[in-house]
Amino acid sequence: MRTSPAGIVCVWPFINLLYRSNGLSDAQIGVLAALKPWTSAPSSFLWSGLADRLSAHKAIMLATFITSTPTRAGVSLAHSFWAFVVLAVAGEVLAAPVGVMADAAVVAACKRVS
Repeated sequence: MRTSPAGIVCVWPFINLLYRSNGLSDAQIGVLAALKPWTSAPSSFLWSGLADRLSAHKAIMLATFITSTPTRAGVSLAHSFWAFVVLAVAGEVLAAPVGVMADAAVVAACKRVS
């Protein structure tokens, strides 16, 4: 449900309530919570490596951010465990490199200015 960097902070703490209201069990909610670090860590390295290889940091960062937005928003429309799994994994795979690449861009800009 990332529509803006600040929006995720306001909404994501309550995502478990959305899962619960759709009838998911405690175990299923736990699986969904565990998916985030297990998918975002490797995907951020893979996307960053691809950006380095292609020298396309800006394009990849923008593309992953833009495509992760509807994926995250789609969580509000899902009603089954497997739909939540697909959206959670897709959202994390697409959103993970945005922060890493934005940080790298800021550091690179600071080095040019110094």
